[in-house]
Amino acid sequence: MKIHHLLWLLVCLANFEERLCGEVNLRFRHLTSVPEDITHNVTSLFLDTNDIKGIRQTDFNEKYQHLIWVSLKLNRITFIESGCFKGTILERLQLNSIKLTSIPDLREVSNTLTELYLGSNPITTIRVDDLSYLTQLNILGLNGILSTLHDVTQLMPSLQVLDLQQSPLNRCCSNLWLKQIQHHILLGSNLVARERLFAVVDKGNGFAHVKCSDAEPPPPQH
Repeated sequence: MKIHHLLWLLVCLANFEERLCGEVNLRFRHLTSVPEDITHNVTSLFLDTNDIKGIRQTDFNEKYQHLIWVSLKLNRITFIESGCFKGTILERLQLNSIKLTSIPDLREVSNTLTELYLGSNPITTIRVDDLSYLTQLNILGLNGILSTLHDVTQLMPSLQVLDLQQSPLNRCCSNLWLKQIQHHILLGSNLVARERLFAVVDKGNGFAHVKCSDAEPPPPQH
């Protein structure tokens, strides 16, 4: 009986350790590349604030079948190879404040990715093909990067939150489509083509009152 009890305890301990390995925190490690010895059971991987310069297919492909969240903020990443993250079930990808000049190819996770954060990168233009295949995307962070804004609701019908704060917008191709964002659009105090672009946040109606106008924004509703 004691042996069976000991074996049961060992199995429980192994299962507990496996659950603990779900989140891997490698922030502030002075890493220059993605380590190869990350547990295959990882679900959330935090590599923020390192010196990683690029992401290759071999860093992630067919390695982490449970991976749903990757954060690579505050690195020196200038490229992400096409076809990365194959074999994962990635839902959230944080690429804020790195060195990307274009949107990476994320087709391998187009059916699972729901949150993409690209703020504070030297990206000035986004082509239609850069995002149109991300049909499951709910949250898109483009804060601080765009100068021209096109209708993204036609590209991503599932989009619920669009972050454009601190973006140097000088052209809004059409303001009407902004109303189609289902829940929230974060605009900050952008100036668009000599018009003040502002939004009235109504928790009940989402963004039914988004508009471009020369008038001052209405007072907040309580």
